[in-house]
Amino acid sequence: MEELTHRQQQALETKAHILDSALELFGQESFENVKITDICQKAGVSVGTFYYYFKDKDSIIKEGYRHFDEELRAWWKSYEPRGTAEDIFAFIQKQFELLLTHGYRIDAQFFKSQLTSVEKYILDERRFSYQVISDLVEKLIANHQLAGEPHEITKHIFMTTRGTLYDWCMYEGSYNLVTMCRKSVGIVLYYYSASADSR
Repeated sequence: MEELTHRQQQALETKAHILDSALELFGQESFENVKITDICQKAGVSVGTFYYYFKDKDSIIKEGYRHFDEELRAWWKSYEPRGTAEDIFAFIQKQFELLLTHGYRIDAQFFKSQLTSVEKYILDERRFSYQVISDLVEKLIANHQLAGEPHEITKHIFMTTRGTLYDWCMYEGSYNLVTMCRKSVGIVLYYYSASADSR
């Protein structure tokens, strides 16, 4: 892999700094109340520099989630799977711990932008998180710990986590997201467990 030039490295750092500054502001104020000039002032860049890296405020949110997926990927590399449902719980818990770092306002805005966006990033089955959960589900089925169609189970897990996250945003982050999500996903996994009497 080629080393980045000083100019390329500087560009990546500038983009990351704008992203971090914007997300910090979005976590403090409502998305609508934060102006691009506010972001530029906090990041110490010109408006022209902002538009060089980002199309608009919505693109900041989307980029934030892509960055979130990369953080998750880095964490997963160091994780040692146990071959049980605990792997799914651990992965989802890490997801939500990362989401908690910026607060409910950013997650709420992401849901809002996805409802009107042509690019449904949240539903993209090529995402790293989807691939990991899908792979874990297939292994649990192969080990006779779950029973059912892999794609259906994986989709059900993501429907449940999105629903829990949406509800948490509606309640303005007033309850423990990680604990509630573990309970919700636990219900789904029990439903598809190989020991369940019926479906």
